[in-house]
Amino acid sequence: IIFICQVFHPNQSSTSQLFSPVMKKLADEGHDIKVLCGFSGSSGPGSLLSNEIWEKIAVKRCGIEIDHKRSIFFRGIAYLSFLVHVLVHLCFYCRKADIWFGVTNPPFNVWIMHIASKICRTKAKKVFMLLDLHPEGLIALGKVRSSSSVVAVWRKINRLAYQATDRIIVLGRDMIPVISSEYDILSEKISYVPHWSAVSPRRPLQFSESKRAASFEYF
Repeated sequence: IIFICQVFHPNQSSTSQLFSPVMKKLADEGHDIKVLCGFSGSSGPGSLLSNEIWEKIAVKRCGIEIDHKRSIFFRGIAYLSFLVHVLVHLCFYCRKADIWFGVTNPPFNVWIMHIASKICRTKAKKVFMLLDLHPEGLIALGKVRSSSSVVAVWRKINRLAYQATDRIIVLGRDMIPVISSEYDILSEKISYVPHWSAVSPRRPLQFSESKRAASFEYF
C-alpha cells in the first residue's frame, strides 16, 4: 500500500494524527506500507531524514524542505516540489504496488495519481479520500467565482482524475451528492466514512453546547 499525504509523523496536524496511527495499525497487521510525505513537522533543516523506517513503515519524504507557512509563495513551492517528486516516485518505484491511497493534502494528489498511472500503466487500485472539496470549498468561501475559467479547468481535471479512481471515500454525507452530480461519479463507487478522532470523547457534544454551532443561524 502506497499512502500519499504531505503530512505524516512527526507532524502534529490533525490529518497526520489521524492517518499515522491508521498506517501503523495496518503495518502491525502485516501489510507492507510505504508513505510518500513531505517535510512538514521538521524542527529545523536536516532534522528529518529523506528515507527512514518508522514503526515498520517505509517513509519517503518528498519535495523541498522549506517553511511553507511563511507565505503563499513558499506554500506554492512546497506543493509543486512535493507533487513533482511524488509523480516521479510513483512512476519509477511504486508501479507494482497493490494500492495507491491518496488524500486531499494537498488537494492535487489525485491529479498526480492519475497522471502517474497513465505514464507507468500500473495495475494498482487507486483509492482517494476527500477530506475536503476543492474548488467547491473555495467557491463557498467566496475565494473564487464558480464561473471563472480557473474553476472550469480545475473541475475538468478533477472529473478525469476522480473517474479514473477505483474508489472514492468521503467524510461527509453531503459530499456524496456533490461528487455524484458535479463529477458524474456513480454512488456505488463512493464510500462514506464518518469523521473520527484520535482521542475518544467522553460523550458527543450537543449542538446546544457548542459555541461554534451557535454562531451559525441554522442551529
